[in-house]
Amino acid sequence: MHDQLSFSDLVETAANLDIQDYERFLVNVNTRRAQNRPDVLSKEETELLEKIYSPFPTTKKERIALLNAKIWNSTLLENEHQELLQLIEEQEIWAASRMN
Repeated sequence: MHDQLSFSDLVETAANLDIQDYERFLVNVNTRRAQNRPDVLSKEETELLEKIYSPFPTTKKERIALLNAKIWNSTLLENEHQELLQLIEEQEIWAASRMN
């Protein structure tokens, strides 16, 4: 027998997740619900939704924000500038892949 959370416990637990786990939780729930309704979404549509809702990694978003802040206060080093350019390229590739 499985222990089941009440609806309010589930909401409370989800609300207390860190942002990365919360985003992953939402993707998984939406994907599983879609898979349980084959009359509504095909496998291809489900895969497209997974792709659309897959978030850009939080650690990379945070690093971009930090490096951008360093630009504004003129403390960005050359190696950090190169890292920022690489991260921006990765983010652009990620965004473009969601459109294909």
